[in-house]
Amino acid sequence: MIEKLFQKLLDKAYPNRKIKVVKRGRRIFQVTNDVFGSLEFSLKGDYSYDQVELLNSFIGGSAYYGFCPNKGPIAIIGIMNAKSAVHKKYFREVGAYGELYSNKEYELEKYPEETAKKIINYTVYGVIGMEKITHLVQFDKITAACDARYQDVYRSHEYRVLKMKAKLEGIYTFRQAENLARNQQRWAVDRDMAYATLETGEHVAIMSFWYSKKDEVAGFRDVWENGEPEPATQSITFMTDEEAKDIRDFSIYLYDYDFFCNPKNGPAIAKLDRTFSSGFDFHDTPNGKDLRLFEK
Repeated sequence: MIEKLFQKLLDKAYPNRKIKVVKRGRRIFQVTNDVFGSLEFSLKGDYSYDQVELLNSFIGGSAYYGFCPNKGPIAIIGIMNAKSAVHKKYFREVGAYGELYSNKEYELEKYPEETAKKIINYTVYGVIGMEKITHLVQFDKITAACDARYQDVYRSHEYRVLKMKAKLEGIYTFRQAENLARNQQRWAVDRDMAYATLETGEHVAIMSFWYSKKDEVAGFRDVWENGEPEPATQSITFMTDEEAKDIRDFSIYLYDYDFFCNPKNGPAIAKLDRTFSSGFDFHDTPNGKDLRLFEK
């Protein structure tokens, strides 16, 4: 069996790792059992052992305490399977929306309990339970799947204003816009493109939006750049591909910025949403609520 051969090769190459080969149907998967992956969030600031325990009491489950050579003391909360955590020796960073995902693994060495209790500067990560501690903390990173900006693109079916994440430089014909979308290489790319006319008369091609969802649209908001006032909402009229095919002056907007965070994936960006700017403070709002959690 090919999976057994693959397992032997992995065992030989990584004798100190817990890596298992799994076959499902015709496909073979590599499952790494010694890594904290798919972390939901990380917190701003440092926390003592007692503070970590308090936060974990709101979420439930157990907490892991260890040292990372690259990042210092690390605490991971919201662990529902305490038995599996015993074997964890690595963790991956939170896969935040708008950042190119990395599989880089950071080493962890578990603290003895008495040592863990003396540490006062933990960086805290969480497996689950973010919604249970929002009133107590400020988040540093939030996984893309839990980010309101991502949910607005992929999970919302409400009547809403389309808020653009970025605008590309240049003007495009219909065929050039179609080719740009289809030539994206990263697996996560949504290659759909919707074509429309704004109330100003500008022709726009909106990448990662679907013509079939046009009835959900209440308006169009241009990219809200950092340090600028929020653009006014415009009316928008969608057109079919047949209606769009002869138009030669489309501006391309990105409704989903996630896959375009790698500059190699496309042309230069002319406008970028303020929330993707370096150092943007998601908590600088009238009520102090995190925009990633509450903005719709």
